[in-house]
Amino acid sequence: MWFLKKYLVSTHIYSSVFLNAVLPLAPNGVIVELEYLPFEQVPVIPEFKRTIADVKCKDSLGRTFIVEMQMNWTDSFKQRLLFGTSQAIELAEESAYTPGELEVYETYWDSVRREKTLMVDKYAEGESFATHRIAKSLLKQGISIEIIMQSTGLNREEIEKLQKNH
Repeated sequence: MWFLKKYLVSTHIYSSVFLNAVLPLAPNGVIVELEYLPFEQVPVIPEFKRTIADVKCKDSLGRTFIVEMQMNWTDSFKQRLLFGTSQAIELAEESAYTPGELEVYETYWDSVRREKTLMVDKYAEGESFATHRIAKSLLKQGISIEIIMQSTGLNREEIEKLQKNH
């Protein structure tokens, strides 16, 4: 397999013939251009040194796609495939915008991330408030600190502090 990979990398014309033969492409959608992506984009796996070649292909219908040629199986293939796909989608999305539209797009997603962070913080704050309220109620009913600890997840010091402030 190493010989085949080395041979494919060194001869672009034979690489496209090989890929056209093994990929399920329509007869009118054969690969007409290909570019080997730099090895820096491939994860470092010492035991599988240089076992992956990523090839950016363009078919006769004008579609661009990436083919990963892998010589050894790894468990992380699915994660790499998902990551690579998400990167390609993001690039495609970004290239569809003018610089001004891209700035608006990025600003929008920044605000969405900020809003999500605020929501998570407020949820945690509300959850803490509810837990303390339940602990106070249990203290009023004379429930032991040990049972309150088990029921709420609060530690002894937190419950004793609530008891003093109540």
